[in-house]
Amino acid sequence: MSELRKVFDSLPTPSSVKSLRAAKLRNFSNKVWICKDKKKQPVILLKSSDKFLKQNVPPISLNNIEISHCQKRIVETGSKRDEIFCSIITCKSNDEDLLDLFFDVLDTLFKKFSFPVEPKKIKELLEKLVKLFESIKNAPKKSVQGLWAELFLIYRSNNHVKVIECWHKETKAKYDFQNQKNFLEVKSTIQQERKHTFSLEQAQAKEGQNVVIASLLLEPDDEGLTIKNLEMLIKNKIKNRSDLIEELIYQIRSTLGTDWKKGNQDRFSESFASSNLKFFDLKDIPKLDEKVKTRGVEKIKFTSNLDFAPEVKKSIFKAKSSLYRAAL
Repeated sequence: MSELRKVFDSLPTPSSVKSLRAAKLRNFSNKVWICKDKKKQPVILLKSSDKFLKQNVPPISLNNIEISHCQKRIVETGSKRDEIFCSIITCKSNDEDLLDLFFDVLDTLFKKFSFPVEPKKIKELLEKLVKLFESIKNAPKKSVQGLWAELFLIYRSNNHVKVIECWHKETKAKYDFQNQKNFLEVKSTIQQERKHTFSLEQAQAKEGQNVVIASLLLEPDDEGLTIKNLEMLIKNKIKNRSDLIEELIYQIRSTLGTDWKKGNQDRFSESFASSNLKFFDLKDIPKLDEKVKTRGVEKIKFTSNLDFAPEVKKSIFKAKSSLYRAAL
C-alpha cells in the first residue's frame, strides 16, 4: 500500500459537503494536500495561485478522474478550517482497486519532483495521470498470461534496470526486449507441451540479429503470484528509479487496458514457472521457411513445439549482450 493511500485511509469524513478533511503531505513544502470528501472519495489539492494551469491545462473529466484549476476549497485539519486556492484532482470512485491505482500513480509521480513545483511540472504530472487513466479504457493489447510471463522474466533477472530499459515501449514491437541487435522474445503456455505461436515474420531474424526465445510453462495456482504481486516485487528492486517505476506502471495498465483488474486476480505458480523456464535460439526452433510466402497471403502464423529444439548455451549468448547477461 502506498504512503498516500495510508494517509487517505486515516482521514475521517468531513463535517460538510462543502469542505474536505485534509492532511498536508510531509516533504512537500505545504503545497500538496491529500483530502477525503463527503462521499469518502480522494481529492488531491495542489496549492497554487498561478494562472498558468488554468490557461494551459483545460479542465478534464473522465469516467474516474476529474481535474480543475484555480479553485477555492475549505479544508479541515483537526478543529482548524482553512480556505486555499488550488488545482484539484478528484478520483470519482470508491472501488478499492481503482483507489490503489490512483494513489500508486500519484505516489510515483510526486517522488520525481522537488517542491515547490513549477506550474509546467504540475502540467506534466497531470498529463501523465490522464494518459494512464485513459489507457485503461482501451482494448487489451496482450493477455494477462502473456504480460505475467514478461514481468516474471524481469523479476527473476539479475539486473532489473537493464532489462526494463530493454523492454518494448510498444506491444506491437516484433520482440519483447531489445538491446541493439540482440533480442529476447517471451512465450508462455499453460499446456504440458512447449508449444508456442509465432508469426512468420517473427520467426525470421534479420542478418546480424540474435534472437533468444524465453519459453515458460505456467501453472494456474490460487496461492501464486498476480501481475500486481510481480509489479510490487519489481518496484522494490528499482525503488531508486522513479522513472522506471513510472514506465512499469504505465506499461502494465496500457497493455491490459480494460482487463487491468485481472492483473489483481489471475495467479500463476512462481516455483513452477522458475522450474520450467528454458531459453532457445530462434535459429534452432521448428519453423516454416520464408519461402512459404505466397503473393496475396499475409499475417501467416504457426505453432512451434520447442521440445524438439536444443536449449541455448547461455555462456555464448551472455558474451554477446548485457541484455542476455541480465536475463538468461
